[in-house]
Amino acid sequence: MVARKIVYCEYEFWKRFSEYFPKVIAPDESLIKKMQCWINIYDFICKSDLHFDINFLQLKDNMAEDDSLRILWKKHTGGYCKLSCDGDDFPELNKLSKESISDSCLKSVYFTCLDSVGCKNIAEKFGIMAFNTDSTMNADFLFKDNGVAIKKNNIDKKYSWKNLENVIEHPCNSLIIVDNYILADTKKIDENLMRILDILIPKKKMDIPFHLSIFTYDMKNQAKNRFDDLKKGILIKRNGWTEHDLKITIYKCEKNGFHDRAIVTNNMWIGCGGGFDLFSGNKSCKTTTISICYPFLQNTLNWLDEAYTNLLEEAERFANKNDLKSIDEIGEEFPKFYIGDCVNRLIG
Repeated sequence: MVARKIVYCEYEFWKRFSEYFPKVIAPDESLIKKMQCWINIYDFICKSDLHFDINFLQLKDNMAEDDSLRILWKKHTGGYCKLSCDGDDFPELNKLSKESISDSCLKSVYFTCLDSVGCKNIAEKFGIMAFNTDSTMNADFLFKDNGVAIKKNNIDKKYSWKNLENVIEHPCNSLIIVDNYILADTKKIDENLMRILDILIPKKKMDIPFHLSIFTYDMKNQAKNRFDDLKKGILIKRNGWTEHDLKITIYKCEKNGFHDRAIVTNNMWIGCGGGFDLFSGNKSCKTTTISICYPFLQNTLNWLDEAYTNLLEEAERFANKNDLKSIDEIGEEFPKFYIGDCVNRLIG
């Protein structure tokens, strides 16, 4: 099955967006950037699971005068994307609430006519990306892969997790970390895992619980202590958060359960070949690279869409409660178990 990102798009946004494409191409840097952003957004939409807020009859009527929409329809009929007309069932952004919003919406991208303040409020409340026509023209960072080359024993502070904050800050409501050794060394946890979580988990309380799941192997038989310290360390830095606002699960895996090391959110993929326990004493322990990408948005990295989907499918299979026992049921000596809430909207 083709991996696709769900996109909710107001048709009024689509009309405005279609009109944004530069009609005259001139050797002007700002115009070229605007054109490239338009193409990137259009290419992203054309490979997505797209939902409009109009019905099918309205879609047919609009295609008579909308060249871009006709091209989109051809891509739908050719299997390159999926196009749905939700009509009255469309989840309008300004009507979303913690009671009504679905997990599907929380993993989606929105294109809307809300102003920038409205888009920001939605991002803060629900951890989802919402773009209007103005912000799409400044979203070129989403379509670029970012990477940092790390040299062993390098003490340059710009290579710390803290100094990657400007690169990887983004709306986020769910997070999965896959790394066999991220919880192995207590001396490294504060300098690595906690700094990564400080960047990715919002400081401001959301309208929904934040979901964090860690799949790991080596915890030195200290799973309960690791879990308690992790939860306390996150909550103590977030004013107004309670245990109900944070759903954490640690999954103890067999050593060969997961090979690659990755962090995924509802919008992002972060990879590090050397693992996420990378820094010790403000120095890198290894020569490696950190890659920061946005699955589905980057047209030059189509492999990433599949890799992102594969990782979530593997995590979902492992986290199946029918096949997995709680640490309270079987004890820490067992090779596989979970501790915590056993919930993450990224994996069902």
